Amino acid sequence: MENGSMFTSKSEKIRPVWSDFILLFVVFILLFVVFQNQTPLINAFYSTHPRDFKDFHTAFTGSWLHGSWEHLWGNISALAGLGTIFILLLPRKLFWFFVLQWVLSGVILFFLGRSGQSHLGASTWAYSFASFLGVISMVHPNHKAKSILFLVVLFYGTMWWGLLPLIPGISWQGHLSGTLAGMLIALFKLDFWVNAMNVPRKEKNSSEWPAGDDDEQLPSNPFDDL
Repeated sequence: MENGSMFTSKSEKIRPVWSDFILLFVVFILLFVVFQNQTPLINAFYSTHPRDFKDFHTAFTGSWLHGSWEHLWGNISALAGLGTIFILLLPRKLFWFFVLQWVLSGVILFFLGRSGQSHLGASTWAYSFASFLGVISMVHPNHKAKSILFLVVLFYGTMWWGLLPLIPGISWQGHLSGTLAGMLIALFKLDFWVNAMNVPRKEKNSSEWPAGDDDEQLPSNPFDDL
């Protein structure tokens, strides 16, 4: 690893991430295909209906629906940026995080939203990614990891206005649900996520001699055996 670089350059630690980018691309294709086939009836039946237990399945379907092309494109562009940061920071962890935040954010929204409302859109996912990245970069012992938080705030700082009930028709409950989901996922296995980050735990002085290949231990991954 070269001194001063954020991400390690060891071949053992830089795992193939093409599968993560392919997964992200597949999600975008699915969102587009669903949008192309949406009808008012589909929106009525599959948008998230909070606290309506006969429609509990909508907790997991509403995030795939969108009200307009602008709505869809805004969420895809946010997820593309945040997803890329996630993949570079945590290679081969995207699948597990995506599934966890999809399920958890949907369940939180189902109970947090007001009865009689309906919610749709993948902005819930974008807020999950943003809050998760913010938490793990903030608690990482290496100060270089704070630059991840800086990137999230710099490019997505205006997102946080969406947590306030200011604009009619905007699902601030969905945004809040995603934020809570990302934070809970990060805090529940905080040591695992921090150790798995592609950022060394200790900062190296630029005057130090470069460390040998065997000086750093790889973080264990409990999902490798699945």
